[in-house]
Amino acid sequence: MKKFLIVLLFALASCALAKAQDIVVLRDGTQIAAKVLQVGTYEIKYVKTDNPNGPTYVLAVNELARIVYQNGTVDEFAPEYRAYVRPDPIDYRVKYSTIKHSYNPRMYTEMQGDPYEPWACALGSLFLPGMGQMIAGETGRGLAIMGANAGFFMLEVAELVHTDGFSYVYSNSTNLFDNGGALFLTVLGQLAFNIWGIFDAARIAKVKNMYFQDMEGLLGGVQVKFQPELAMMPAGNGCLAPGAGFTLSFTF
Repeated sequence: MKKFLIVLLFALASCALAKAQDIVVLRDGTQIAAKVLQVGTYEIKYVKTDNPNGPTYVLAVNELARIVYQNGTVDEFAPEYRAYVRPDPIDYRVKYSTIKHSYNPRMYTEMQGDPYEPWACALGSLFLPGMGQMIAGETGRGLAIMGANAGFFMLEVAELVHTDGFSYVYSNSTNLFDNGGALFLTVLGQLAFNIWGIFDAARIAKVKNMYFQDMEGLLGGVQVKFQPELAMMPAGNGCLAPGAGFTLSFTF
């Protein structure tokens, strides 16, 4: 008799426990015993009933068929609603050229989770011009810088070798190869170009990091842009005349 009572109590407790949980039903028929914490427009958050102190799971709404709550109420997700996928506002393939005028790299503040390290990008371009740009996700820009350096190198070799063919082309016109001055200017130009590339790589990393911070709602402060502008302004005779001025814009 005592064993029977124990088994009966265990069965009643199991039934009570089964009722004290939510059932998340997926579109493929899978059922998850859970405690639903939050139901949002695009996703739900829940913990598993067999591990209530464990991790919080997230499911997209378009994966759900229904939620059966412990009190018996049911949330049905219509097919047209389930088919709606949450738009991702962050473009992880964003190009520097499309956002470079929106952020001032001088205002950059490093935050945890930033995808790019400005110092690593600058160091990459120091050792191999264009590599820093490629590290920052600007492959085309990096290849262009590498190509420009190849052009500089070919020109320097031509000036150094000073073949008869080159002498014939330039000797009677620009005197490009006279006294080695052209070689010095070419090397100097390449050096200046690569120094610019180092700063450019760091600047790209900072601007892209600021874009991601902005999309995540982490970018603080105010972006201030002060730039010249040419506009049509009223003239004294009632006509419009071009006039130069400045615009000051704030982005919060």
